[in-house]
Amino acid sequence: MGAVKDSVARIEKAVTDGFKSVGERLDALEAKENQRKGALAALMVFSGFVGGLIAKFGAAIFGGH
Repeated sequence: MGAVKDSVARIEKAVTDGFKSVGERLDALEAKENQRKGALAALMVFSGFVGGLIAKFGAAIFGGH
C-alpha cells in the first residue's frame, strides 16, 4: 500500500510540474505576443508620422508645385 501511495505521489508531482511548465511556456508566449503587438503599434505610429510629413511637405521634398 505504501508503494502505491508513493507511486501516486510521484504521478501527482509529475502532472503538477508539467502544468507549471506549460503555464510558464504559455506566459512566455503571451509576453512575446504582447511585445510583437507593441512593436507593430510603434511602427504604425511612426509610419503615420512619416506619412503626415510627406503629405505636408511632399511638394517641397519631391519637387512638386
